[in-house]
Formats: sequence, C-alpha cells, structure tokens
Amino acid sequence: MVDRGRPGGVQGALGQADRAVRRLRAARPARREGQRRAHRRREHRRPRRRHHRAQGLRDLPRRRGGTGRQRPHRPAAGVHELRARLAHQAAQGADAPADHDRPALPGGVPREHRPQPRGVPRGVRRGARRRPLARPRGPRPHLVTAVTAPWWREGVVHEVYVRSFSDGTGDGVGDLPGLRARLPYLRDLGVDAIWVTPFYPSADHDAGYDVIDHRAVDPRLGTLDDLDAVVADAHALGLRVMVDLVLNHVSSEHPWFRAAAEAGPGSAERARFHVRPGRDGGALPPTGWPSIFGGSAWEPFGDGEWYLHLFDVHQPDLNHDHPDVRADAERTLRFWLDRGVDGVRFDAAGGLTKDPAYPELPDGWQPGHASPYSDLDGVHDHYRRFAKVLSEYDGDRVGVAEVWGEPHVIGPYVRPDELQQAFAIDPLFRPLDATLWRRLLAEQLDAVVRHGRLPAWAHGNHDVKRAATRWGEDGARAVLLLMLALPGCVYLYAGDELALPEVDLPDEAITDPTYRRSGGTDRGRDGARVPLPWTTGPAPYGFAPDGTPTWLPQPDGWGTHAVERQEADPDSMLALTRRAIRLRDELWRGAGDEVTWLESLPAGWLGFRRGAATCVTRFGAGPDPDLGGLGEVLLTGGASDGSATWWLRGDRPGTTTDEEAGWDRR
Repeated sequence: MVDRGRPGGVQGALGQADRAVRRLRAARPARREGQRRAHRRREHRRPRRRHHRAQGLRDLPRRRGGTGRQRPHRPAAGVHELRARLAHQAAQGADAPADHDRPALPGGVPREHRPQPRGVPRGVRRGARRRPLARPRGPRPHLVTAVTAPWWREGVVHEVYVRSFSDGTGDGVGDLPGLRARLPYLRDLGVDAIWVTPFYPSADHDAGYDVIDHRAVDPRLGTLDDLDAVVADAHALGLRVMVDLVLNHVSSEHPWFRAAAEAGPGSAERARFHVRPGRDGGALPPTGWPSIFGGSAWEPFGDGEWYLHLFDVHQPDLNHDHPDVRADAERTLRFWLDRGVDGVRFDAAGGLTKDPAYPELPDGWQPGHASPYSDLDGVHDHYRRFAKVLSEYDGDRVGVAEVWGEPHVIGPYVRPDELQQAFAIDPLFRPLDATLWRRLLAEQLDAVVRHGRLPAWAHGNHDVKRAATRWGEDGARAVLLLMLALPGCVYLYAGDELALPEVDLPDEAITDPTYRRSGGTDRGRDGARVPLPWTTGPAPYGFAPDGTPTWLPQPDGWGTHAVERQEADPDSMLALTRRAIRLRDELWRGAGDEVTWLESLPAGWLGFRRGAATCVTRFGAGPDPDLGGLGEVLLTGGASDGSATWWLRGDRPGTTTDEEAGWDRR
C-alpha cells in the first residue's frame, strides 16, 4: 500500500490536497452564514429594489428576502487548481517529481492543464489575461526583490539590435531564431529584459525602421511563430521582452503611402500624412525644415504637393491627428501586448505632433533647439492614450519614450498619466567631466523624480558611437558602474558589454541613409552595428556559419573581442558587467531615489551615497586615493591610469571632510 503521507509521491500529494479541500469546505458554512447576516443587514437599511452596479454582476441571479433562485454552486476557491495539479501528477506517474520541484507557472497549474484563449498559439497567453512567468531557480541573485516596485523601475535592459545579434538561418543577417538560440547568454548576463529592435517587413532603407507592416514579421528575420517562441523562451528564462514601435513614420512602400502617391492633391489618402503645397507654384518645399538625416525634410509628389519626412525620404511622417492613424497606432500597440510582450519603446516619440501651421524655423535655430515638429504640448495626448492601453494589461507593462533632449524635455513624458520611462540620452554626448556630469545627473533625477519616476539611463544605443570609442574602454567601464549605482533603470547596447569599438567601414559597405544624404560628410551609424563576435574565429566569428558574408563586414581580428574569449578572462568587460549587475541588486536596488552627493572630493571626482553603499568615480587620469574612510571596496571598473569607478559598502554616513576620507587635494 502506498503511504498517502509520503511528501514526494502522488498519493502524498493526494492526501495533502484532500486535507486542503476539506479545510476549504469546512470553512464554507460559516462564511455563508456570515454572508447571509450581512445580506439581511443591508436589506434592512436599503430599499428592496436594487441594481447590481459592479461590472460582471448584472446577469447574476438575484435573491429577494432570502428566497428565490440561488446562485449556482461554485467549488471552494483553489479546488479547480488542486484538481488540475492532481490530474497532471497522476498523468506523470507515481515517480514523477512534485510540482513544487518544477519552475513556477502562473496560478500554480502546469500550462498543459490551463485553458488557452482562442486564436493564440499554444504556449502563448493572451495579453490582458497573461501573468508574467515566474523566474526559474538559477544563478540570479536579484530574482528575489521587493514586490512593491515594478521590475522596470530599477531593471537592466539589454538592447538587441536584431540584425547584428545572431544569425540563425545562415544568410548573414541576424534574425529571431538566432536571438532565441542566444537567450541563455542574456540570462547569464543578468539583465531583466531585452529590447528587440524592429523585425517588421521593411524595404531596409533605414535598417528596418522604414516599416511596411507594423503587425507582421519580415520573412527574412523569421515568422510570428518565431516571435512567439522568443517571448515564451525568454519568459521561461526569467527575461522580459520589449519591442520597438515605429509610429512616427512608415515606409514609402506602405500601402497607405502608395495610395497617397497615386491619389491627387487634396485627396483623402494624403490626409494621413503631412502634405503641403510647395512654394512658388510647387517648385520649392513648403518650409525650410531640415531632415535629421540631412537635406530638406520635404519631398515632392511631382504634382505641386510635398510630403514631410523628418528622417529619410523613404520614411514619410504620419499625421497622428487623423483618426485612421490614431486607431491604427492603438491597434498595433494592442497587437504586440496581446502576444505577450512586456513593454514597448516608442521610436522618435517627440515627433507624433507637428504644429499645424507649419511655421518657419526662427533665425539662428540649431539642432537641439525647440522646433515646431518635436516635443510639442499636444504630443502628450497620444502618450496618455497609450498609457491607458498599457494599464489594461497585467504584469507591469512598460512604455519608454525615445526622447532626445535635456531633462526639462524628458520630464513631461513620465508624468503620472503618461509613460513609465523616457530615455536619459543627454549624457551620451557629454565628455567625461566631473562637474558637468554631476550637474547632468542631478538635473535628470530632478526632472523625473518629481513625477514619482526614476530615470532610464542609456549607456549606449544603435544611434551613437560605441561606448568604448566614445569614452575609451576605461571610461566605458567607469560610466557603466556609475549608471548602475544611480537610481533608475539602465539600458545597455548589445556589444558594449564586450567593449566593442566603433568600426571604420569602407565607403561601399555603408548602408546608413545619413551617409548618402549628407554627401558622405557624416559616416552614419553603421560602425556601431557590425555583427557581434561570439567565437574567436574563423569569420564570421560564430555570428553565422563559418564563411558566411555578413550584412555589414566584420573587421579582421574581430574575434579578439569575442564572447568566447571574454568568458575565460575574469578581467574582461564581460566579466565586469556580469559581476556589476549581480552586485547591484545587493547594493543599490531598492535603495530609494535619494542621492547624497559627496562634497569633499578632489577636482575631477564625483561621488554619492545611497543607503549603506557609496559610489566614487574618477574622470580621467589621477592617483588612486585611500578609500578606506568610505567603506570596504567591493568592485572597481576602469583603469589605474584613467577613468574608474569604485563601489564601496560601509556603515558610516557620508564623508564630509578631506581628512576623514584620506584625500590629498594638493
């Protein structure tokens, strides 16, 4: 006879379940009697005619004076899940491991015993009904964190530039199958989430940011099933997935724009875009607005009207005042949330509203100044709508605005009724100067903390030079530790954890439209997008099958930066990134938004204290000081003769004098 009390067997589970069910049922009569007494008290105080105002109660049977139809019997709470679990264990046999030995799933019931909504591939939960998968047991110290804060508030997000991450099909272009195969690497890196750059059908005039269909996958990069598999596998590994929504513009191959080009001036098809008659009978553009990629922001249809493209000529801007455009944007957002993604990055977020008068730019205007086509007050109406959509989905979904500007521009995007994050990108363009960075960091914090948010620090991205080239490798290490110590979320760009340098590509290999539109004076962003090296060789260094030409050429010796080599080197940038992300959870995560700046540091130094930990950064070369007065050094990133950051832990409050810290200011 099988012992029903044996904790690991099926009969033991049955015994535990039986006892749990009996306890639930034993409590039911008392609970029902209490409900009857409460019902009679309400009847005594309120008129007999009542209406069920709560949503979902309108069709329930009503009781009048304790008589009439009763509500149908429902098993005690938890009985369905217990039965499903027992059925699952019985199907596995007496020697199968108990469910408490398996990775936790939503509701505690194995997926095969949970109903799936119609029209959703098996293993993919419909967005509003899906709970985020619990992280499996593994070497992730920060899996156990405060449940009061959403994951994105102090998370670490890894930007996956999908075309350059990993090629799973052997054509030299990164794709979704390649990404799926490399998900364990991202788990081991320690990040909370990945942001996947566009994988939608595109004419590739701007590496996927000229979108033909916002709700499909480019066949060269995979299928919707591949995307679903990436999301499911990422969730199983404890990773969340964010996608890139390009709502400011579409491809010139988009059906809407092709119809607009074929229709005549003043047509309804053109109303979905920003179209204006040209000056001098249509010979000149309507205004002198410049394209971000160079040249004019206007292109003629050839019939006297011109269309606006803030980026490439093949990326016409959508008119988000048009009801069709607004409805389509919301449909796109819901489409990806329904497929289970955990967040979205809104590309070119500030451009969704333009001044309808299309005024000329003022004299002396420079890029970065206020303009009539970016960050206008009206743009926030769109993000309030998108925020409402995000709030309808469970699992702490996040929206982050790609905003290029100073802190006063970023702040409004994260007001309580708008998005959760807006990128703090300004530091990417600043030299490593302690006085400048302290002011920048303080302003960024003040701009968002006042709204109850924390910054989204960008250590790099696909639109700027590689961090190791921009700041030097020692500077990239120092800034990484500095940002990870600050309050907020940190976004890392794939390859920067390897300290990849910017690649000087030959002219004929450059695909960035900036290079063409600037007449070759701006070499564009392709140097930061060269496919990653995974192995030491031969080419293409594990990115694709040996000998496969890659969509952007990898330089000779690219394997010296490979993941394979750095995993064996405890002093590599990869090793530092992994250690820092894990230690961050112990030192900084959950330490609040208060930053106590250290005022006694020498020139060229920046430091602050949060909780019981201290971060000190040296910008540029200088001697290593005695840090014993600040606590125990736990981690260092940088160079002994260059920029560096130290993490320290101690019980003392912030140091206030040079003598206490052991500084020599001479």
